[in-house]
Parts: sequence; structure tokens; C-alpha cells
Amino acid sequence: MTKVIGELAAAIELMDHADSLGSIMKFD
Repeated sequence: MTKVIGELAAAIELMDHADSLGSIMKFD
């Protein structure tokens, strides 16, 4: 179960980085 939570946290972090990049590159 802990592994799943860790992967979920990593996925959320990746999404956050992608969102920041999206804002910079105006992919919104």
C-alpha cells in the first residue's frame, strides 16, 4: 500500500511540473 501512495505522490509531482511547463509554453 505504501508503494502505491509513493507512486501516486510522484505522479502528482510530475503533473505539477508538467503544469508549470505548460504555463510557460502556453499549452493551456
